[in-house]
Amino acid sequence: MHNAGDERVRGAGAHARRGTRPGHTQIMLLSGRTKDEDVEQGLMLGADAYMFKPFSLVNVEMKVAELLARRAGRADPG
Repeated sequence: MHNAGDERVRGAGAHARRGTRPGHTQIMLLSGRTKDEDVEQGLMLGADAYMFKPFSLVNVEMKVAELLARRAGRADPG
């Protein structure tokens, strides 16, 4: 998980680019930026998920389960 508003990861593409990270690594951006173009940019840079702040812990847990299921080749996180 990366805080997309954190200056150290502002260019989240440095971490998210699929060609520069191990194949099993999933990237989820957590951001206060809610514009469509912000989400599109994060996903185009290679993030696997993008969540807006504020969010609930339950929603974060569900998104992580979804990412892990996707990585394992399952459509259903259950």
